[in-house]
Amino acid sequence: SFADTTPPTFGGIASATASSTTEINLSWNAAADNITSSSNIVYLIYMSTTSGGQNLAVPSFTTSAGATSYTVTGLSPTTTYYFIVRAKDEAGNIDTNTVEISATTLTPSDTTPPTFGGLVSATTLSSSEISLSWNAAADNVTSSANIAYLIYMSATSGGQNFSTPTSVVKGATSKTISGLTPSTTYYFVVRAMDEAGNIDSNTIEKSATTKSSDTTPPTVIIINPANGATNVSVDNVVSATFSEVMDSTTVNSSTFILKDSNNNPVDGTVAYSGVTASFIATSSLSYSTTYTATITTGVKDLAGNAMTSPYSWSFTTGSAPDTTAPTVISTSPADGATNISVTTTITVTFSETMDSSTINTTTFTLTDSSGNLIGGTVTYSGTTATFTPSTSLSYSTTYTATITTGVKDLAGNAMTSDYVWTFTTEASTLVEAHSKYWSDGYYVQFSYYDPGYTATSVSVTGYGITGSLTLTYNTTKGRWDSYTSPSNNLYLGTTYPTPPVTYTFTITDSTGTWTATDAVDCFMTEFATTLSPLGTVTTATPTFSWTAVSQTNMEYQVQLNDSSGSRIWDSQIGVDISSTTYNGPALTSGATYYYYVVVRPVGGDCESFAQGSFVYSAPDTTAPTVISTSPVNGGFDIPRTTTITATFSETVDCSTVNDTTFLLSWGGGSVAGTITCSGDTATFTPSTGLSYNTTYTASITTGVKDLAGNAMTSNYSWTFTSVEF
Repeated sequence: SFADTTPPTFGGIASATASSTTEINLSWNAAADNITSSSNIVYLIYMSTTSGGQNLAVPSFTTSAGATSYTVTGLSPTTTYYFIVRAKDEAGNIDTNTVEISATTLTPSDTTPPTFGGLVSATTLSSSEISLSWNAAADNVTSSANIAYLIYMSATSGGQNFSTPTSVVKGATSKTISGLTPSTTYYFVVRAMDEAGNIDSNTIEKSATTKSSDTTPPTVIIINPANGATNVSVDNVVSATFSEVMDSTTVNSSTFILKDSNNNPVDGTVAYSGVTASFIATSSLSYSTTYTATITTGVKDLAGNAMTSPYSWSFTTGSAPDTTAPTVISTSPADGATNISVTTTITVTFSETMDSSTINTTTFTLTDSSGNLIGGTVTYSGTTATFTPSTSLSYSTTYTATITTGVKDLAGNAMTSDYVWTFTTEASTLVEAHSKYWSDGYYVQFSYYDPGYTATSVSVTGYGITGSLTLTYNTTKGRWDSYTSPSNNLYLGTTYPTPPVTYTFTITDSTGTWTATDAVDCFMTEFATTLSPLGTVTTATPTFSWTAVSQTNMEYQVQLNDSSGSRIWDSQIGVDISSTTYNGPALTSGATYYYYVVVRPVGGDCESFAQGSFVYSAPDTTAPTVISTSPVNGGFDIPRTTTITATFSETVDCSTVNDTTFLLSWGGGSVAGTITCSGDTATFTPSTGLSYNTTYTASITTGVKDLAGNAMTSNYSWTFTSVEF
């Protein structure tokens, strides 16, 4: 074989004849070639409006193979054109003849151009194609089917060369321009030409930008609300941000969909700006409802790339706002209560948590029977407000407590009306005597009320007791108290007289010396009982229980003191009960508390009690974690005889550490071994030595729990590699 370098033998163009005002017919005799057959030779036509002006480097037209004629169209009327035709074989060899023939297009008799509205639209189809469309022109002579449309294109606005159209179509109302450059803006003008060569002169310009050569599909990179979000506002706009600028025409209510938990579509509109699409619901979403948003594969970027799969996420709206007004559900003292201690505090419990800033001495007031405001302080905790008078209340006085509509809950709802209740304090008793059964016998407690005066001496005479007493002022009760000393008490085994037993007090104060009497109307036996709780308590509201005495119609009360001996809680008095549950101030973890279970006859002035104590330990709710391992994660050159250990953040329940919760494996399967546990450390001992140069994975599962029953929140795994040979 050899390379063909010989061009065809060709005599050049034979004739050029004008057939109309815009067309010239060319003809020639077939060329001959040493290799290429005549039917495969193509002919290159060079045209110029001046003789010898042809650009022989770039043909104006190229024929189909084997052609011996060609009609040049789209020419100007009454214009002379000069032509050279050259032959080209299949090897690309072109003859060099310079035979030139000219012809002049016919002079039209029609001089009126078509009526044409110009280009209507330019639409991007791809990175290399733009589609043009227009409405058909009308002409006084030429039919619509024979009107030609001259398309002028430029890369700059107004830069079209109207002497040379980019493309010509006949009788059509659209044209797709191909072979364009990606990401480039093109400007187009289309003019209509009739058969006489008359061309309209419109300058209507339309532009379009080809798509980029991007082949990467877009993705969703940011969503709002987040997937799984809760307590979302019912007026929230749902949005999705894409990885690139999208074709806005593809982002709409068909491709951005929101549905409720019953799969019902939500009505709304879709907006798109920048790289973010937003779904705006027509009306507020429903409360406490899970919604699912979906971006379908119908969305596309500017290059026409669609998302590879739909993108969906879900969120749940918040609960409906609280519009219920708070109410008072209980008070202490209760409404209408009598014989209330003059040192009482007044408490009120609401139906819900309140806004503490609205609970103060303006909205929680106390007045006496004359309407005078009582001074004091107001505190609030949980759902309970407490009014503490600045001084003791007056005896035998009816007080009115009021909660006004100024108090509000956390949602801002006020009470619908004031809440008012009354109670009456205890009568003033100058001297009181009570018997108390303690561990070594009966004591007699003496109390006397002498408001405004300080006693200087007190003595008492009566059954089993004589002599002076030491008084201590009881700030809680607002009185002076004294107990008989152990040397004067009524010892166990004493035979007591039949009540009542009268005692006489001689009291000296700043007003002088005076006497008073009071009687003990009963004596009680020892309160021998089994108490609970004792030791350590882990509940914040412990239940106190005891074995009741055999008598009925007995009052029971629990009195709780902190470690300093200060009273922090008195339970409600109950008749013939054997338990009560704590509802006082929050207990302090690690603190010791002492309590007394007091029993007395209903209405009696004698009592006995049993004493217990406990240490409060707040319940453990913290899940254990793995804080260190041996070998460490990523360790290498680990001896084949190693044991694997995991140290936890706290002591674990060793019954939960076993061959189902502490595992060792490698690429070929699991490793057999024994598991031991002590305190906060678990150890895995392989049954045989580890393999050489092998990566092992150790795992602690969520089956491991601490002593409080808290399980690990997730599995914990680490790897290490055994020693090489």
